[in-house]
Amino acid sequence: VFDIKENAADIEGCTLHFTAQSILDLNGNRSLPVSWTAFVNCNELTWDTPSISVKKRVGDSDSFDASFTNNGGTQQIWTLSGLPTWLTASMEDGAAEPLTTTTIRFDIAQGVAIGTYEETVYLTGNDDIASPLTIRLNVTGDVPEWTVNSADFENSMNLIGTLSFLGQPTNDPEDLVAVFIDGECRGVTHPVYNARYDNYFVLLDIYGNSSDANKPVTFYAFDNSTGTKYPDLSTSQVITFRDNQLYGTFAAPVVLNATDLVEQSRNLVQGWNWLSFYVHPDDMAVEKIFSPIAGFTDVVKSQSHFGTFENGTFFGNSFDTDNSSMYKVRMTAPQTLNVIGKRLTQEQRTITLQPGWNWAAYNSMQTASVADALAGMDPQSGDIIKAQQGFAMYDGYEWNGSLKSLSPGQGYMIQSSTSENRTFEYPALSAAPASSISSMAYKASATEDWSGVFDPIDYHKYPGNMCIVAYITFDGASTIGTEVGVFDDSECRTVEITNYESYAYLTVPGEEKTPLFFKLAKDGEIFVAEASVTYEEDALIGTHSTPFVIAFSSQSRIDGIYADAENFENQWFTVGGVCLPSKPTEIGVYILRTFDKKNQTVSTRKVVITK
Repeated sequence: VFDIKENAADIEGCTLHFTAQSILDLNGNRSLPVSWTAFVNCNELTWDTPSISVKKRVGDSDSFDASFTNNGGTQQIWTLSGLPTWLTASMEDGAAEPLTTTTIRFDIAQGVAIGTYEETVYLTGNDDIASPLTIRLNVTGDVPEWTVNSADFENSMNLIGTLSFLGQPTNDPEDLVAVFIDGECRGVTHPVYNARYDNYFVLLDIYGNSSDANKPVTFYAFDNSTGTKYPDLSTSQVITFRDNQLYGTFAAPVVLNATDLVEQSRNLVQGWNWLSFYVHPDDMAVEKIFSPIAGFTDVVKSQSHFGTFENGTFFGNSFDTDNSSMYKVRMTAPQTLNVIGKRLTQEQRTITLQPGWNWAAYNSMQTASVADALAGMDPQSGDIIKAQQGFAMYDGYEWNGSLKSLSPGQGYMIQSSTSENRTFEYPALSAAPASSISSMAYKASATEDWSGVFDPIDYHKYPGNMCIVAYITFDGASTIGTEVGVFDDSECRTVEITNYESYAYLTVPGEEKTPLFFKLAKDGEIFVAEASVTYEEDALIGTHSTPFVIAFSSQSRIDGIYADAENFENQWFTVGGVCLPSKPTEIGVYILRTFDKKNQTVSTRKVVITK
């Protein structure tokens, strides 16, 4: 029997070697050495799988589950350690009963930058033995949709080359190379590894017709590691289209090198869009920037200038766009705006904040959390940043709100609470920390897969918004994970789900002053609050420390109201559904049902009587 004196955690997962020698037999003869080996596996806590791989698109929220089992006969008091900043766990400690399985939910921060991450999380039990869980995360950007149908073309040629970005050869098989003739994609491929030459090669089939003979070809590349699209690749030799031609060999490939020019692509929807530029073209005049989509552009305005487009022609005083400002653009139809320019210098990346509201660009090429992106701003208590949908406030310690991360090419409004100007730059690269807000908080918009009770409008309908930090109660108690809507008459302006603190960070789109009221969906019923507000551009109602309280009551159910349309023209109800004999005169919130004799329809709306 070998009695091991080492701590269990020190020898777990190790191979022990034992040797016995000089053992005397009955006649006093000494034995030769005898050896044994033993692999130590005494840990009673084990992960169901030792590694997990997750792939997500930049800017999206994601999560995964991991389970471990207590295989022993005693209770294990466990803890998690080694969590990276971009990962939060639903539990970080607890007690696992014998022969039970525990499942932990891991949430990935929305603002994790593009890239590949590998971290190890450790599970430790009573004996301090750490069980590793390896987590591999691949965050991808918007991959270009370059495609070609070979059946559309009569001829083809081929190219063997290598790909470099700014002179650095790539070894990423997820990168892309595309070739264009007259602006049309004629070939696309990924780099592939060749063991004999120990190198990654671009093997391109390039298609064309007889009319394309001797036409120059243009190469594009996509850097998967940064999500950057390069529209101008230099080539080590002149490439033109020639049927059955082969350019390059494996011994002497064509060198394709992405230069300093990059392309910014932004999908603009019909209505209002907030955008900015992280590339610097030679000509930044507003009419030049929007000339490719001028026929679908209505209004472009900055914080101090604006212009209009009519039938593709710009009217107004021309102004230059820049890389530090946000612009509001109204489109008559969805379009994609492509802008080709150089990377920004330090001066072009600098943001200057004046006291009050600022229309600020996000000119970094990487997604970042609000905290990371604004770290150089030296945030002060009372600072606010808001997007077209979502906002966050700095409370002196951290950023709180529905806005979790900043995305390249988006525009933001920042309210500076200081009396002096501040200048800062966004980080060029960032690994975003996990948000301090519960993942239960939800920012509803018309572009998301929203399946709640209320149907919010497309927030692109309006150019501006206001913010409400609301604390939601139901029958005097907090309510978590409950749907709250903001309404203008029958139009739902926005929807949020209350977070773990019963807060709802409401970003309300709008343009003109109008009364707003609040509805709550709970257990299949709709309730209305007596509280109401008036829409005001860029207004902020409530803070995290002193929120705007919106109280709902089980007596404010409105879905059961009924009236006989044939026997009334106007009928008044309390929010509790009590029918009133006439129009009320006391201040309060009421429900008015009106009968349209011409169309034979009944409409219901909320009325706030203030005096």
